Amino acid sequence: MVVSKSVEYIQTAPNRVDPAPIPNGFGFAADVNGFLPGPSIAGIPAPVLTGPINTAALGANHNNGRLVYRAGDNGWRWGQSANDFGGSSAAIRDSLFGNGTYNIAVNGTTVTLRLTGDQYPNVPQLALTGGAWIGDAYVIDTDKALTITTNEYTAYGTHVDDLICVALFGGQFTFAFEEIAPFGCDGNAFGNIPLASRFARTSPGTKTASLTIPANTPRDGVEYLLIGIFEAIVDDQPNAALPGSRNVAAYQTNTILRVVAQLNSSGQLQAANLTSLTAAVTGLLASAGSSVAVIPPGTSIASVGGTTLAASRSPARTRRRDLRRKRARCS
Repeated sequence: MVVSKSVEYIQTAPNRVDPAPIPNGFGFAADVNGFLPGPSIAGIPAPVLTGPINTAALGANHNNGRLVYRAGDNGWRWGQSANDFGGSSAAIRDSLFGNGTYNIAVNGTTVTLRLTGDQYPNVPQLALTGGAWIGDAYVIDTDKALTITTNEYTAYGTHVDDLICVALFGGQFTFAFEEIAPFGCDGNAFGNIPLASRFARTSPGTKTASLTIPANTPRDGVEYLLIGIFEAIVDDQPNAALPGSRNVAAYQTNTILRVVAQLNSSGQLQAANLTSLTAAVTGLLASAGSSVAVIPPGTSIASVGGTTLAASRSPARTRRRDLRRKRARCS
């Protein structure tokens, strides 16, 4: 089981990482996880969460502390919608879920987890090879390998445990969970998603992680998301009454960036969907002081100034995921 707080960022250039422009980028999670794949834990009594929680402000969504089962995750989640909490600022989140001691009562056993110190890791920043930054996305040549390397997690190895994780998802790479990942970037739960992860407890020393996606693995015209995760585990409480469980409190910092599989070995754009074509072409023209609007078929162009070019396109093969939907945060 996991009690955690998280912050999400978005990377839009080699050295630019900003708070993610989403209304729920400051998260709180209280989860009781089964295995994926594995036997369902839907039949246990609803786990109950207590702690420094502003129950009056949360109202009915707190569900009197009872977690709600989400079958697609094989896990129990905080909130009536079984997808934990996300707020637009740290102040809002922390006014509802304070730092302190949390208790989760599950299957007749209470586990106490101390979430204290605001020990958020530094912000992950990803260095990539195999393509080029165009606009706010990294556009790759599918004939080349894509290599991703994190910056240093500076406090790696200084907590009860620490985690670094890098994963690529979207297109043919799909999660085995529906909404919220179980703890630890578990390869089974992440389905066929390429990932690299390391815990300080078992892999001390190196404070970075790298992931290489072989050439001709991403598909032309598909938009993917990369996520880099640094997580400080500040409490870890094994419990003999819950064999096989890992029970932790953690602070997590995540960075997401867009990867568009569009460039070939000649540096030419492949067939594109509307979102990725707009991003790519606008980025190329921006330095020259020009701009372009890609107009979907069937849209009136009467009010569009300048020279208008019409082009047909096939239906988009992917869409940009909401950064919180199907979160790849590992807790």
